[in-house]
Amino acid sequence: MTLRRLLPAVLLLLLPGLPGEAAAQECAQGRVSHLFIDNHSIFDLDELPTERLEWVYRLVNSLHIRTRPSLIRKELVVEVGDCYDPFLLADSERILRRFPFISAAEVYGLRQPDGSWHVIADTRDEWSTRLEVTAGFENGFELRRVALAERNFLGYGVGLKAFFVEDDASRQIGGEVSTPRFAGTETDLTVAGGQTRIGSFYSLDFYYPFVGEVGRWGWRAFGSFNEDYFDYSSGSPELPGHVLLPLRESLAELSLARRFGEPGNLYAVGLALSWEDLSAPDFPGSLRQVRGNDFGDLSAADSASAAQVRPQTAVASRTQLSVLLGHRSIRFIERSGLDALRGVSDVEIGSDVSLTVSRTVAQGLGSGTPSDLGARLRLYAGTARDQIVLVGNLGLDGRQVFFDPSTERNGWRDVLAEVDVLAYFQPSGLPRHTFLARLAGVGGWMVDRPYQITLGGNTGIRGYEEEDFPGARRLVLNLEDRIYLGWPFPGLFDLGLTFFADAGRVWGGDVPFGGDSGWRGSLGGGLRVGFPAGSRNVARLDLAWPVGPGGVGTSPVLRIALVDLIGLQRGFRHPQLERTRLLSVGPDRFIKRR
Repeated sequence: MTLRRLLPAVLLLLLPGLPGEAAAQECAQGRVSHLFIDNHSIFDLDELPTERLEWVYRLVNSLHIRTRPSLIRKELVVEVGDCYDPFLLADSERILRRFPFISAAEVYGLRQPDGSWHVIADTRDEWSTRLEVTAGFENGFELRRVALAERNFLGYGVGLKAFFVEDDASRQIGGEVSTPRFAGTETDLTVAGGQTRIGSFYSLDFYYPFVGEVGRWGWRAFGSFNEDYFDYSSGSPELPGHVLLPLRESLAELSLARRFGEPGNLYAVGLALSWEDLSAPDFPGSLRQVRGNDFGDLSAADSASAAQVRPQTAVASRTQLSVLLGHRSIRFIERSGLDALRGVSDVEIGSDVSLTVSRTVAQGLGSGTPSDLGARLRLYAGTARDQIVLVGNLGLDGRQVFFDPSTERNGWRDVLAEVDVLAYFQPSGLPRHTFLARLAGVGGWMVDRPYQITLGGNTGIRGYEEEDFPGARRLVLNLEDRIYLGWPFPGLFDLGLTFFADAGRVWGGDVPFGGDSGWRGSLGGGLRVGFPAGSRNVARLDLAWPVGPGGVGTSPVLRIALVDLIGLQRGFRHPQLERTRLLSVGPDRFIKRR
């Protein structure tokens, strides 16, 4: 079927009121007669574990503005007069727990003598004002990120953030405003903007996700502009170096999706129109290089560096029309202590498949439209036993170019792949231990856009620096023992230890400055802190030593971060792939997660 014939068929599927929609039925279990919101502050003063620090609990509560009952009520997918359905109550719980300012949520029903139900939403807040600091000591003390954020302004769920980020070549100074209910609707709105090392950035994102597992519609309108360096690592651990390619990126997306079926067996279909423009202004004259890690001292790059980077600068404007297809067969289980020390995680069990097929319909002015077909596949699968949780994620992106008049390159291009497997083991004989194993692989082949990955950093081999061992493909194994201590003040905050080991390697491929690293490893340990007690957020302080070939005599790496970057809570996105993959549309993008 041609694309021209396929589009009307897809549009017909999107129309509401088609046969197969669930008809109104009598309520076999009765109806909901009242909704009660019982929203608690950070600490429940009636259940203090000790009176020694009562003044601390009261002070924290007095400094916190509690989430408004009206916001919690609007997020429930059950209303007065609805048929009582335990699934809707569980779905409402999960929706509430996705908010970063809610620590715990329970939605349950109480049967009344007349056969109706009173539904109670019982929630507890997280501390919502955060000073986020991320630091590294790879090259001496480096302040990577400072952000002052309020994630629940005046209790309405509005987020306000001012931030300074300096991660090697990337530097951003700016702000962000977000709201989960723009103009009283279920639409999320996020506006951000600021300055980079070489220019500015801004973005505007209107996002209407599928509401829990029962929502039928999702849409997004997004636009952004960014001027910044793409940082190629060009040195070695002994003699680091960087080559900086100035890039100008403009993105826009309009997408719409519709779901059919019942929770546990949902089908999705949609359309997306996207535009992207990526350019390297004034190349090769604008190319810069850095000796060591002093990004305040830039010099013009030499011709050899320009020759390596040149194959990834043949990029142009492109408008694409995409068809979105998906199938979601998911149920949920609750597990505590997976990524948080004691907080509850909603783990997806089952499978979720998402396929996007794209066609370029227009390219930059003055060049012919290429004949190509792009594809994006995402596959998630999860299972669990009493003591084990096992999940996996596979992602593939690429485009088959039949003819491109602007580059004269045919065949498969821009192929990006990622695979993640996470296994959690919580033995009954060691109730305060969570063992985590993560196998993660990423790779790129025949990539026309700027692309490079490295082996070190928070999500790689943690005993090495972020820029160590550049290449095209990477495989990493991370092992952790996460231990909850339960003292000294378990009612105030959670404290834990972690011991970890990493192993992996990078293959050079055909990317600029890439090389084969051989197998590398690191050993380390650190502290994990969650505030308040029961929080689903974790701050980490880690110290890691390189081991094995090339690691003897190397200094350890100390890192401080207010997030745990390995695990289900942070998802499966690989930052070094995301900076190459400009836009990523698909039905899975309408599933709202934290």
